[in-house]
Amino acid sequence: MLSTISHASRRHIASPLIPIRSLSIETTSSSDIPHPPPPPSKQPTAKPPRTRLSPAPRPAIPHRHRNQALPHLPPTFGQNQLLSVPNSTRALLESIAADFDAPIRYAFAYGSGVFEQDGYESEKGAPMLDFIFAVTHPAHFHSINMSQHPSHYAMYARTLGSSFVTRVQEFGPGVWFNAFVKAKGRVCVICDCWL
Repeated sequence: MLSTISHASRRHIASPLIPIRSLSIETTSSSDIPHPPPPPSKQPTAKPPRTRLSPAPRPAIPHRHRNQALPHLPPTFGQNQLLSVPNSTRALLESIAADFDAPIRYAFAYGSGVFEQDGYESEKGAPMLDFIFAVTHPAHFHSINMSQHPSHYAMYARTLGSSFVTRVQEFGPGVWFNAFVKAKGRVCVICDCWL
């Protein structure tokens, strides 16, 4: 008896498929012929208003002097952009950057701690130094820097580790600021950015 059931089930599988009709509330007939789309209207369509959310492109302005070389610039061009830094400040900045064991692609310092400005009094102390370190692998940088300079990081960052700092750094502009860092007797802000 068991063998008959198995033969019957095999015959059922081998039989051709029976089409199953699905139920639908739409009615169709073979006489329905799809109609072509309506012709385009001859009236000009109104352009949507230009807003900040959907700006229209600006018209292209042809460049007349595309193949011509730049005009000759005066020899003093750009001299007002070069600011001198005292050799003692330059040596201090280089020694602070060299103090980091973590790999830094390039570094630069900016602000009133680097470029002397009027209004600072010597009795208030030296102004804060602002650094930006460009790093290729932030997780590697933070891992090495956390073990070398744990005081650069807040308690929650030290507790959660370099992977947490890197995940936070991935949001937004890709920077991590360590403020009020003591280095070589100066207070610094060290910002590392993802290169």
